[in-house]
Amino acid sequence: VDIAEHLTSSEPACFEALRDETQQRWPGGAHMVSGAQQGRLLHMLVRLSRARRVLEVGCFSGYAALWMGLALPEGGSLLSLERDERAAAVARRHLDAAGVGSRVEVRLGDALEALRALPEGEPPFDLIFVDADKKRTWEYYDLLVSRRLLAPDGLLLVDN
Repeated sequence: VDIAEHLTSSEPACFEALRDETQQRWPGGAHMVSGAQQGRLLHMLVRLSRARRVLEVGCFSGYAALWMGLALPEGGSLLSLERDERAAAVARRHLDAAGVGSRVEVRLGDALEALRALPEGEPPFDLIFVDADKKRTWEYYDLLVSRRLLAPDGLLLVDN
């Protein structure tokens, strides 16, 4: 990672501002922000997969959502689930500032409850990124599979 960070360009200012605010608000939790390399990878995977509907389970302050939101094509959308109201507010503010707030919905509440509440018959997601409570990863996975929330050719990403 050190070599990759050294050899790649610096983060755009919108990411630095988000990272700085996250560090100030959650000094002990800033490690939960996806790194620049992971963010760039998510951005690339959204683009390469041509995902139009993206689901993020676990938003925190919106760093990964911002990378993925910027990668969405015209008409694309991202639903990001977050249980912490303060973190969701920070995410929304930075998504709006970067110009992707209209494409990214940060939905507040427990992720399992939010997944269960998704309406039947909606199209499945082209890409799903699970980055929430690690102890519940298998519960998220089971629910995603049983509800057929991932498109047949979709991409499922899990951060452990």
